[in-house]
Amino acid sequence: MSGINGMTTAISNGFANAEISRANTLANLTNQLSSNAMALQNCCCQNAANTADLKYTVATEACADRSAITSALRDVLEANNASTQRILDQLC
Repeated sequence: MSGINGMTTAISNGFANAEISRANTLANLTNQLSSNAMALQNCCCQNAANTADLKYTVATEACADRSAITSALRDVLEANNASTQRILDQLC
């Protein structure tokens, strides 16, 4: 009888150890998945912030370009008007 009890105890202990091992493996996998999910979320948030910064930079540079073109065009028109005025003054 003790042989059967010993075998039953050994089998029960084996199942208990297997359950503990499975639970530990599951906990480790859950932690790894959670860690990966957090890393992906941080990556997405960082990409969104970088995209917003890039859009701001592009908009700022575009505004500066338009301002420079406007100033240059105004200078050309003023020079053209001054030249025309000198010609008209000479004719008078």
